[in-house]
Amino acid sequence: EGDVSFKKLTLIYGENGRGKTTLSAIFRSLRSNDPMHILERLTLGRKDDSSIDIKTDGKNQIFENKNWKSINNQKIEIFDAAFINENVFSGESVEHGHKKNLYRFVIGEKGVQVAQSVDNLDYLIKEKNGEITIKASEIQKFIFGSNISIEKFISLSNDSKIEDLIQKKEKAVEMVKKSTAIISKPLIQKIVLPELLDIEIKTILDKQISGILKEAEEKTKNHIKNSLDIEGETWIQKGLEYAKNDSCPFCGQNCDHNDLIEAYKGYFDKEYNKLKDDVANSLKKVKNIFSESALIYVQGNYNSNSASAGYWSQYISFEMPGLLFDEIQRNWKDVRDLLISHLNLKNLSPLEKIEINESLKLAISNFNGVSGKVKNYNEEIEKINRIIQKEKLKIGSVDLAGEEKDLETLKNIKSRHSETVIPLCDAYLRLVAEKKTIEQKKKEAKIALDQYTKDVFDKYQDSINKHLDNLEAGFEIVKTETSYVGGKPSSNYNIKINNVSVNLGDATTYGEPCFRNILSQGDKNCLAFAFFISKLEQDEEINNKVLIFDDPISSLDGHRRSWTKDRILDISNRSKQCIVMSHDRYFLRDIRDGWKDNEIKSLCIFRSKKGSVIKEWDIISETLGGYFNDFYKILGFINEGADAGKDLKSIVQCIRPVLEGYLKTKYPKDFAYDEWLGNFIDKAEKSIKGESLFLFSKELLKELKEINGYCKRYHHKDNPLADAEIINDQELKSFSKRAIKLICQ
Repeated sequence: EGDVSFKKLTLIYGENGRGKTTLSAIFRSLRSNDPMHILERLTLGRKDDSSIDIKTDGKNQIFENKNWKSINNQKIEIFDAAFINENVFSGESVEHGHKKNLYRFVIGEKGVQVAQSVDNLDYLIKEKNGEITIKASEIQKFIFGSNISIEKFISLSNDSKIEDLIQKKEKAVEMVKKSTAIISKPLIQKIVLPELLDIEIKTILDKQISGILKEAEEKTKNHIKNSLDIEGETWIQKGLEYAKNDSCPFCGQNCDHNDLIEAYKGYFDKEYNKLKDDVANSLKKVKNIFSESALIYVQGNYNSNSASAGYWSQYISFEMPGLLFDEIQRNWKDVRDLLISHLNLKNLSPLEKIEINESLKLAISNFNGVSGKVKNYNEEIEKINRIIQKEKLKIGSVDLAGEEKDLETLKNIKSRHSETVIPLCDAYLRLVAEKKTIEQKKKEAKIALDQYTKDVFDKYQDSINKHLDNLEAGFEIVKTETSYVGGKPSSNYNIKINNVSVNLGDATTYGEPCFRNILSQGDKNCLAFAFFISKLEQDEEINNKVLIFDDPISSLDGHRRSWTKDRILDISNRSKQCIVMSHDRYFLRDIRDGWKDNEIKSLCIFRSKKGSVIKEWDIISETLGGYFNDFYKILGFINEGADAGKDLKSIVQCIRPVLEGYLKTKYPKDFAYDEWLGNFIDKAEKSIKGESLFLFSKELLKELKEINGYCKRYHHKDNPLADAEIINDQELKSFSKRAIKLICQ
């Protein structure tokens, strides 16, 4: 509403939630041409798209259909919560992303261009690496073996007699292969059967628990016998695990003091659970060592031995011991199945002693018999293997690997210098040379960037610490430097407090000093503002930039607020334009009072039925104290008269407070803070010679009394019917003039 054009310095007042952050987002989007800053701020519940029209440098910048139209990126610097969260810290800690963003902010546009050149060269190196990788994969298809690198392959020298050399080496390899095969042939394997564990399992099957109360045992067993089946014991024990807070897991009824439940608890105690675990472990062990896969492994060794015996019989004489795998298999499965059957019975009734039946006894006996045969078999195999080992030593060792490697090298020489591979290798060498050239350029650019960054960071650190010292912050930043953690440049610094240098840490740093725990929120915000201001103070392009400050005094005390105000005034004088937004009208008034130029505009954001609206704002009247508000209200009435609909009563009710304020300031010892105009008049009338009020003339007292009498008619304290009193505007103007005249005299 009204003239809302911005000036060189524009002050915008708005309470929290009125739209200052949205304005910052619009400026940020205008700077970067990124519509997402605006789209993220869309008002909830609105169906239509946002539209924006801002005039910059005489040209309208229009945002519609979720994009800016033909925008030229603006040179804008913004200090707000988003700047702090992106560049300095978020929450309470400093993360790697903050360091990277702060680095780019500090080095400015010139530094970013140098850094971008490094990034571009790095990108070219990655592209070149990709081309080299592709070319290497093409060459790899023509390489024999896997023990030679691309570089070594390319460096192989040609030989005019390569074909003859390959033929001779192939014959040499063929001659040594047969003897080598004999030496590498494995020995005959022993057959290994699992231990039976019959004593351990018998102990488990016999085990009972003596500590269970007789009464609990009887009740539990009778209930199982009368109401359940053979699996009833396990069923009850499992059910007890679901009984919580003495409630039945099925119906939810209270089971407290239930005799049968108490019997269950006594019956299924810790010893019972341990026995159940022992049975389960034994069952698992039997299934594991007597598994089908274990049996197949034994069968594999058995069959392999038959083939090995046939091979070795070509070179030595021996007789293989007799052993039938069918016998092993049959007794293996018999003893396994019966052991599992007995353990399953024990698992169903853990407290019962399970007797080993005759079938299991027979199976154990038969398995032990087979184990004895396997033992004799293995003893004979060991004798045969000693004979085989002696035969291997006779044959001797031949360096087949060395011969084959030499043959590979000869084949690679031929391949390297073939008509197909020569151009591939030439292209590979060209790409490697190009990469080295780019790497050298990157190295030189990085040196230049590091030097530029060091110069900027040194000045930056000095500037920040100067501001912190003026603030009496009690800390400073040290060790400001560039880091390349993660491959990209970032800024790093320490906080020095009480002469101790402290690392920044991050969100995972606990139990030691760090940024998160040594600085107050005010300190952190103050440091963030010092970062921002110090960068602007060194910016050679500051006179071409628009500065935006959104609530820069959050969590700051009076001294730091004053310092912030001075810094904004100083930097705004050097900038193209400055916009300061705040929820603190008096902070904006302080800036306004310190501004020496007429190019200033005060606006405010207020809420209307349709949302937030920007309008002109009289910062002077809005920041006057109560006394001055009332004084100028009366004076305005005297000079301009009563407008249509003007509340005359509000004018009447300003007269007495203005007189009281004036007299309390002039006579602070005689006119107490909690006294009224009538009290003052009484004191003045009763004053004696020598007292300050005695000098108050009778004419002035008479005037005061008449004005006070007039005002009483319109104050509820003095007149219960004050609302019914009719105000004559001419009479009001007369008494208003008399009050102002008395003050001005």
